[in-house]
Amino acid sequence: MAFLKKIWKKRRCEYPNRRRLMPVLGKQNEVDVTRAEGIILEDGDQLSAENMNNLEERIQAGFDESSVYKATFSLDGWQKSGSVWTQTVSCPGMKASYGTSAPWVYPTGVAATDDVLRQGLSILNSGKIETLDGQLKATIHTAPPKSDVQIYVRRAADAGNGVGTANKPNFTIESAETKLPRTNNQKETSTFTVAEDGVYSLYIQMADDVQLMNSNMGIGVSLNGKRVGGAGDTTSWLQMNLSFFAKKGDSVKIEFHKGTRSNNNQVYTTYTVQKVLFV
Repeated sequence: MAFLKKIWKKRRCEYPNRRRLMPVLGKQNEVDVTRAEGIILEDGDQLSAENMNNLEERIQAGFDESSVYKATFSLDGWQKSGSVWTQTVSCPGMKASYGTSAPWVYPTGVAATDDVLRQGLSILNSGKIETLDGQLKATIHTAPPKSDVQIYVRRAADAGNGVGTANKPNFTIESAETKLPRTNNQKETSTFTVAEDGVYSLYIQMADDVQLMNSNMGIGVSLNGKRVGGAGDTTSWLQMNLSFFAKKGDSVKIEFHKGTRSNNNQVYTTYTVQKVLFV
């Protein structure tokens, strides 16, 4: 949401400067001071912690939105070279020096459309998105999305070319560490429930304890049972950074998988959930 301007109301009364002094029983030279303003015409807005915190939140929301950029990857805009697909699209205001969050999409409220958008986002998240001057460039290694996909990213810092390279969200919601059994072909699942509407960033890592080069690990993320991202590799270390819009009460599931070629090594997993945008 953009900054919401508040019209602060002045307190209006019959005698604005009048106060009543009441001696404190049993105390010398101590009085209680109370208002004696006569007729109150307008209560006005108090200089209270509640009002000040509300002001802070509205200012934060304004800054958040001012650092959000939008771009659309079109269905027919993909170029194929060998097994690689690329597309470069306009992104007004973007700079090559900007680091950003991972991309997200906003739901439309139409289930079929939202499913297609989530699938498209999952494909984009499986590849790489680079920041350019006034543009974003996507590189993927699988079939491109089956529709136009409008994505949003939030600027994080001037920290180098690429989406997700300098993600500095507002605050951590949840974090956890687990370790998978040493036996091969094991899965570990972590779930959490979204506490309030917003855009969230999820940073995930997997690593084994013996630095094997064929650990065969995978990560999958779903929102209310619908896949929003995943990654897999055959190295000894795997990470994924993705963003998504979620509403209060939505369920997020993270699934870690250690494949059949892991040589019974120990695999450690970590994830951190952070909120990147107030809505």
